[in-house]
Amino acid sequence: MSNKYARIRTAAELDKAIQEVHAKRNKLGKGIDHDIHGLRNRMKPANLMLGAVNRYMPYVTWSEISLGIIRGLKKLLRK
Repeated sequence: MSNKYARIRTAAELDKAIQEVHAKRNKLGKGIDHDIHGLRNRMKPANLMLGAVNRYMPYVTWSEISLGIIRGLKKLLRK
C-alpha cells in the first residue's frame, strides 16, 4: 500500500494536497447531508402512516373497513 502523500516535497505540492483533501471532505459532507435530508423526509409521521397503509391495504378491502365503521357506530348508538 503506497501513501500518495509521502511523495510531497514542496510547499506547492502540500497546498495542492490539502486542497484536494478539503474538496473530497466537502463532497462527502454534501452527500451525507443529502442522505440525512432524505431520511428525515421518509421518517415523517405522515409518510410512515402512508407507507403502512400502502403495505397493508391489499389485505383489507374497503368493504371490510366500511362495515367495521358502521358496526362501531351502531355500538355507540346503542349505548
